[in-house]
Amino acid sequence: SLVAEVYQVDDARAAADAGATHVAFDPFLRHPTPPVARLRNLKETLGDQGVELQLRLPTVVRPEDRHLTDKWLALELPVITGHAGMAASLAAAGRSVVADYGINAFNPHTAAEFFARGVARIVASVELTVDEIRDLSRPWQGRGFDVLIYGRPEGMTLEHCVLSAAFGRVVNTCRDLCVQKHPVVQLTDPAGYTFPVATDYACRNRLLHSRPIEGSEFLPRLWRHGIRGFRVLLNVPGLPVRELVAGYREQLDALASGDPSSSDALRALVGTEFTRGHFAKAV
Repeated sequence: SLVAEVYQVDDARAAADAGATHVAFDPFLRHPTPPVARLRNLKETLGDQGVELQLRLPTVVRPEDRHLTDKWLALELPVITGHAGMAASLAAAGRSVVADYGINAFNPHTAAEFFARGVARIVASVELTVDEIRDLSRPWQGRGFDVLIYGRPEGMTLEHCVLSAAFGRVVNTCRDLCVQKHPVVQLTDPAGYTFPVATDYACRNRLLHSRPIEGSEFLPRLWRHGIRGFRVLLNVPGLPVRELVAGYREQLDALASGDPSSSDALRALVGTEFTRGHFAKAV
């Protein structure tokens, strides 16, 4: 399976057309939030193509935020979430749940606990090497695990909006900033690395990695370890969604046919500013 995680309807359609088997939609990321009806229509459209639509929930959901997520949960879509409590409670209620990388599944003990609580799949921690992913998934021969092979994970969630602070505005009263005037926000550290910042549904900020992970060179090894679920995270504006998804689809199809292809074309598309993540170097 190849799951494309997106936050725009057009990107969802492009990913499905390019070969994604599943599309995980995050309506809580960035603004404005799309109407619920649009996601309902998207579910039907993708379903006609044989592509499953998933709902990606925020990693931070406080009790007072639940009313903001309930209308989306009412769509009864399969759910992906890095919120451990919501993953367990929704799975216990009979929902199809994927535990996202935010739960930090580092070892089989953690995985066994979530599987025992009814979670259907687990996204391996993005801080694991290929060999550590092998050890994590070995008791299940890789079944039930997904690996993030492209994209910018969320490094942290900031409770206080940097955009409202920069302009001296009161949080929750300044949607004109992130919707109209400054929809693209970045922070630059002293070393010169730039980190995209995405304002979410509760006016919290998600600080994304400065460079995307690109793991195409490790796909053959992951495949040998039994991993058959792969995810691409498309959460910044301007990405060549169709081309990226098609590139990973081609690689996975080649692996399935026993004839692994080169990752050169994907690397050319991604460019030079990427990270191999922790696939090769342990934390």
